[in-house]
Amino acid sequence: MLAEGKKRLRRVGLVVVVSVLAALGSAVVAQPAQARTGAMIVPASGTVTGGYRVYCDGTDASHHAGIDIANSSGPTVAAAAPGKVISAAVDGTYGKAIVIQHSDGYSTRYAHLSAYSVGVGAQVTQGQQIGVMGSTGLSTGTHLHFEVLINNAAQDLNSAFPCGSAQSKGTPINWSFPGLNPASSYGERYAVIGTDGNLYVKEGQMSSSWVFQLGGVAKVALAGNRIGVVTTDGHAFVKEGDLYAGWVDVMSSGIRDIDLDGNRVAVVGADNILYVKEGGLNAGWTTVATDTAQVSMSGSRIGVRFTGGGISVKDGGLGAPWVAQGSGTDVSLSGSRIGVVWPDGVVRVKEGDLYAPWVAVVSGSDVELDGSRVGVLGAGTLIVKDGGLSAGWTTQLGGVTQFSLGGDKMGLIADSKAFAKKGDLYAGWQQIMPNSKQVVVAN
Repeated sequence: MLAEGKKRLRRVGLVVVVSVLAALGSAVVAQPAQARTGAMIVPASGTVTGGYRVYCDGTDASHHAGIDIANSSGPTVAAAAPGKVISAAVDGTYGKAIVIQHSDGYSTRYAHLSAYSVGVGAQVTQGQQIGVMGSTGLSTGTHLHFEVLINNAAQDLNSAFPCGSAQSKGTPINWSFPGLNPASSYGERYAVIGTDGNLYVKEGQMSSSWVFQLGGVAKVALAGNRIGVVTTDGHAFVKEGDLYAGWVDVMSSGIRDIDLDGNRVAVVGADNILYVKEGGLNAGWTTVATDTAQVSMSGSRIGVRFTGGGISVKDGGLGAPWVAQGSGTDVSLSGSRIGVVWPDGVVRVKEGDLYAPWVAVVSGSDVELDGSRVGVLGAGTLIVKDGGLSAGWTTQLGGVTQFSLGGDKMGLIADSKAFAKKGDLYAGWQQIMPNSKQVVVAN
């Protein structure tokens, strides 16, 4: 269960049988160090309600130094460009805010968030989930306050964000970014484990070449520029950076599950103990729970399903208290949403604080949340909705054994083949690898 910017593998069994693919590198196109229209992308979907020194309703905005993008569904927020998180904290009237430092004196601010998906020091890629839209601080409704700064001076981007315009996350911003030369970055990754246990990952486009990562892999998780795996002999490895970075052995034995989100790494041992670390890969582990059957992380939240079926979620630091969420057979977190398959087989979702009421959405056996999307697998058929919890369902495909959601992408396994799609819910499916057991997609 996964968040935008991290995807963990849905519940899967051991890997057997065979898959062979040629592993080819992906080319990176160099960018000129000059004015580059579209060098940054729109960080969130919604409607523009304010701009630099202007509010769209005409009220005084002489103090207002950014773009307001409103969306009552509280979607996820992405990094506009690659960089390093230098602040992730409550910042006065900005509420929960994140500041990312980019190259050439540029930085961006994302304010009024309801939750963080990354922490200070994290290296983020363009399009990676960094938080969830909210209404913290001085705010009158759910929206993102977005600023682009050059040498700490806020810039006027009103020409690219007209009042009342609809904005889509990931769209290039139609503004000249003088001197900005961001590092080459891919905003999305696809990971597939073949039936022989070989892990391949591609980044950039669905048509990009696969890069072989490791053999003997049982489970995989993606988050930003991190890839985490559990091997069939119980090791947990994580790599950070490009696809050719070296692996770090973060736990050397007895591991059966792994999850990544932002700067957090979670592993579950064969003894059902949940360990979490946050920060660098060499940070120390904290024992967070015992009797753990399943873990799902999103932003500042950690959710667990215990071996007895009970489900609890904590919000905040690793030592924050658990809040019971009932019981169930599957759990998924994304932003302010929690999804659970209850013992009666009904999928229920809540959004807001941990005490919000549940909404029954449909019957099914597996649930996954990502941003504004909800996916449910029942009797081999995958259905997905996008938007509010009352939005309609779209039937995706039958014969599905495993699936993954990531931003505007979906992946699934059917007939031992990996398929993926990108775009709206009605986009066509493309086979990306034969002889496959597991697929994970992520921004």
